[in-house]
Amino acid sequence: MQPIAAAIIKSKQGYVLIEALLAVALFAFMVTTLASAVLYGQQNTAMAGNRVQAVLLADEGLEAARALANVDFANLVVGEHGLVVVDNHWALSGISDVTGMFTRSLLVTNAGAGRQDVTVTVTWQQSATRTGTVTSYSRLTDWAN
Repeated sequence: MQPIAAAIIKSKQGYVLIEALLAVALFAFMVTTLASAVLYGQQNTAMAGNRVQAVLLADEGLEAARALANVDFANLVVGEHGLVVVDNHWALSGISDVTGMFTRSLLVTNAGAGRQDVTVTVTWQQSATRTGTVTSYSRLTDWAN
């Protein structure tokens, strides 16, 4: 009877080893999944923050165009422009302006007598393979004439 008991004990030791290996594999899978979820969440949060900043820059571009038109509607020259601040006032300069990782450009097009369409586009590099873009649009009218 004793050889049979020894064989049973040895086979149970084999099961313990298999159970331990399965437990380690399951634990490694769980840790990998959790770490991936955390990293993915951090990346999406950063991308969402960049998009919010791009939207704010686009809105600022439209407000700058309104400010230029309020001073003198002729300031809204047809073409593609960037923005700069000169003596605490907005001015058109070049074809785009850069703020950190964002590039903003204003496209002013003629929309008829006393009307200009302003399209502000903000672009940035979201990742090595993906570029983010935000566009805002407004039609401005020369109410003085």
